[in-house]
Amino acid sequence: LVEIGLVLAQRPWLLLLDITMPMVNGFEVLEWLATHKGVPSMRPIMLSGSYRPDDIDRATKLGAVDYLVKPITAQRLAVIAARQLAPSLQKH
Repeated sequence: LVEIGLVLAQRPWLLLLDITMPMVNGFEVLEWLATHKGVPSMRPIMLSGSYRPDDIDRATKLGAVDYLVKPITAQRLAVIAARQLAPSLQKH
């Protein structure tokens, strides 16, 4: 999967995943990262157009640090991203 290879090569601190994406969905990416121990410091955030408790539970169990329901404003996303990145930035 090209996208996962790119993620592992770039090693981002924050990863935004939509449940519905072309080629692979967000859950598949989380599953792959969990089984391959991806990047330990990566902070995956799941996005979705719907609020489904089962999806929230699944995303959390697979390692997502947050679950956001769209639409979401750029300002709110920036606040959430900053909160998730703060521990990573303090280490460097």
